[in-house]
Amino acid sequence: MPDRPSKRYLDGVAQGRWTQDAGQLAALVEMDRVALALLERQRAGFLKKLGFRLAGHTGVRGLYLWGGVGRGKTMLCDLLLEATAELKPTRLHYHRFMHDVHARMKALADTSDTLSVVAAQYAALSPLLVLSEFFVNDIAAP
Repeated sequence: MPDRPSKRYLDGVAQGRWTQDAGQLAALVEMDRVALALLERQRAGFLKKLGFRLAGHTGVRGLYLWGGVGRGKTMLCDLLLEATAELKPTRLHYHRFMHDVHARMKALADTSDTLSVVAAQYAALSPLLVLSEFFVNDIAAP
């Protein structure tokens, strides 16, 4: 199994590539959870194809990273993508993603519940979608 994001991070600290940061370590706990759950889910899918059934198989809860410029969000996402490379994760800039979603929905104009269809299309592409440059101005605004 590939290294967890936190292992890759700590290796980078040991090699002097970056400085350890408490906020990044906290985020890495969740990134490890996502990576391990997605890799386990892939393994469960393989076993299912062989005829095995695993109880309690549910979706993987994602995560949202936020912080100021230069806090290491992109680097942490790179570590997650490296750790899950066998899943062929998808990484898109948020605005490009939304442009593509709208184009796909427009192409499905005669279909009911187009957003669900587009979501299923993305889910079929990859079990992991990483969006960069997503910006929330005021999450508590009405």
